[in-house]
Amino acid sequence: MASTIFRLFLIFFFPENINLSSRPELSTPLTSLRRLAEGYWLKQASLSPYAESMFHGSPLLLSILGPLTIQRIEGKSSHHLCSLVFVIADILSALLLRATGQKLQKAFRLNLKRLGLLTSLHDRGILPCGDIAALVYLWNPFTILSCVGSSTSPIENLAVIVSLYGAVTRRVPLAAFGLIMAIHLSLYSATLAIPLIFLLGYGLDAPPIKKFLQTRHAGVETTGSTSDVSKQDKLTQTTQLFSWRTVLHFVFWVLVWSSCVLVLCSLSLKQYGGLEEMFKRTYGFIIRIEDLSPNIGVFWYFFAEVFDFSRNYLLIVFNLYILLTGLPPLAFRWRNPKCRGKLPPGSMGFPLLGETIQFFKPNKTSDIPPFIKERVKKYGPIFKTNLVGRPVIVSTDADLSYFVFNQEGRCFQSWYPDTFTHIFGEKNVGSLHGFMYKYLKNMVLTLFGHDGLKKMLPQVEMTANKRLELWSNQDSVELKDATASMIFDLTAKKLISHDPDKSSENLRANFVAFIQGLISFPFDIPGTAYHKCLQGREKAMKMLRNMLQERRKKPRKNPSDFFDYVIEEIQKEGTILTEEIALDLMFVLLFASFETTSLAITLAIKFLSDDPAVLKRLTEEHETILRNREDADSGLTWEEYKSMTYTFQFINETARLANIVPAIFRKALIDIKFKDYTIPAGWAVMVCPPAVHLNPEMYKDPLVFNPSRWEGSKVTNASKHFMAFGGGMRFCVGTDFTKLQMAAFLHSLVTKYRWEEIKGGSIVRTPGLQFPNGYHVKLHKKRD
Repeated sequence: MASTIFRLFLIFFFPENINLSSRPELSTPLTSLRRLAEGYWLKQASLSPYAESMFHGSPLLLSILGPLTIQRIEGKSSHHLCSLVFVIADILSALLLRATGQKLQKAFRLNLKRLGLLTSLHDRGILPCGDIAALVYLWNPFTILSCVGSSTSPIENLAVIVSLYGAVTRRVPLAAFGLIMAIHLSLYSATLAIPLIFLLGYGLDAPPIKKFLQTRHAGVETTGSTSDVSKQDKLTQTTQLFSWRTVLHFVFWVLVWSSCVLVLCSLSLKQYGGLEEMFKRTYGFIIRIEDLSPNIGVFWYFFAEVFDFSRNYLLIVFNLYILLTGLPPLAFRWRNPKCRGKLPPGSMGFPLLGETIQFFKPNKTSDIPPFIKERVKKYGPIFKTNLVGRPVIVSTDADLSYFVFNQEGRCFQSWYPDTFTHIFGEKNVGSLHGFMYKYLKNMVLTLFGHDGLKKMLPQVEMTANKRLELWSNQDSVELKDATASMIFDLTAKKLISHDPDKSSENLRANFVAFIQGLISFPFDIPGTAYHKCLQGREKAMKMLRNMLQERRKKPRKNPSDFFDYVIEEIQKEGTILTEEIALDLMFVLLFASFETTSLAITLAIKFLSDDPAVLKRLTEEHETILRNREDADSGLTWEEYKSMTYTFQFINETARLANIVPAIFRKALIDIKFKDYTIPAGWAVMVCPPAVHLNPEMYKDPLVFNPSRWEGSKVTNASKHFMAFGGGMRFCVGTDFTKLQMAAFLHSLVTKYRWEEIKGGSIVRTPGLQFPNGYHVKLHKKRD
């Protein structure tokens, strides 16, 4: 407040006596209000402010501040309104500096708290750096004189501080806006881009702070005490990895704001030849000094540049220092990660990006993905890589994969990339561990367990019969979407009693939008697939939340679906089940129950179309079931379902070749030695089912579809050489439900219908299985 009053006092009471606007130390040709006023006068006179050697500030400043300098143009020295703009700019800069300092200080305190070096987050021993920075800025003599001297520097300072504040608070659009405005006012501010990217990527919880504190205080390597080791483990868990998603979001907004600024500038200078003259006389002169002959004008220009943009020159030097001294060691550390033992061979790819692009590159093969196959040939069955900024050990070794699954909760735990956790919810069942996971798994088995499936079988068969009847009356049907719709409606009815014909909201449409953006670049920008994915989840969660609240207000006397059972669990005294966990559970069950199963059924029909011998044998098994019935019109019984020996072989073979889940992730909790290699704690381990399922040493002619290969072997849902449904404690709880749906659907299909292919059927893996052109068929009823 005092600094503001002091500025206003100087402006209003000494407008003539303190003649600062003409001082070159404060107001250079680049920041002078006088030159700005001249530029605005030229513009009003229909002359280009950038003609010949004239230089009169940015077009946006001319348009915004120009009208405020009208009194100066008319020969009056008083231009208080314009001076107030600079005072306001200084006040805003100080407030943003204070907020930035407080945010930094909060993060610093949190780091100390995590290390156990601070008993309270409100420890008064730490100086209030935000307040100090704001006071220093406001009472800096040069800042005060620049403001009073009618220099445009306060506005340039504000743009720089806005960008820093936006980066510190993770307001990405604001950070990009501040940077673009700063660059527009002074090209040298482009050097801020590197610090902003690091700040946005790592956040305030950056590794350098923690590494310093760890080295200074923890002394893990020197003392090796138990408490120090626990501190190191805590640091490893809380240290944030570089977020490419945030940086790419920032780049997007930089492009958006750049486009906006260019459009506004071109409109402002449309009648003066557009942007070409401006670029040539401003940024062009800065980048290409065309005339270096000794003359006072050039020396004056360099004086103005060096003095007025000293901050930016320091940034240039600082960034060059980072590039020359920081990047080589960082690149070396990236390619040679620390490990207490011997890491598997492999490549970490490009810094920060790793080998993510190669991993997600589409391919049309049914064989082991090229990304895996090429590296197995080069490095062996176990190798290291880096995906989405995360170090990963890839396992195509059946023994290691089996070991990883069976050490769940001891050496490994379930892990998903941050993007997936953000999409599916922080409390989704896949991200929970220990007792909570077992508790939710037992809840789900009340629906998908043996007794639940036995009760569900007639309804599953009836649903299949109705849909097949409907499709047979159509010219063609796209199987992937049609089966997905069938399975979703069935599952939604069992889970939440959802009836699509009676509901006013299309629940499945929200899940379709969610799925379409599930494997997409994490750009939360309107119009992108990822944004639609998040919107689909948000709408679906809103429907589930409203349903939960409605049922809690008006409980149903006779619980009829799984949601009623979940609500009962929530309302129990002392329950550990929260609404958030319950809603995330319902969302994941609705998603998982129909997407993977519809893919499997579609691919199964494709295999039957391509192999008449398999279709014949499968049909014979199901027609035998019909002939052995006492009542020909009765439905499928549980005993008949369990007798489908060849059908289960067919389903297993479909799952083996489909490889719908191309990768299963776990995270190492401790350093683990396996064979000759060490898996460091905190690293992700990617189990690759396709490499196991398509191993010629285990499966003869692995690319050939042959259900008979399962004859004589005990068909299990999971083993060392078959992991289509996962393995260990995290084995998919919906496996038997999937097999039930496939078996009932195939029973109705092969006994009552024949079909012909219309179009589509080709597959693409990215790396998950997709039918880019669908799979269209025409169903025909069989004659009795």
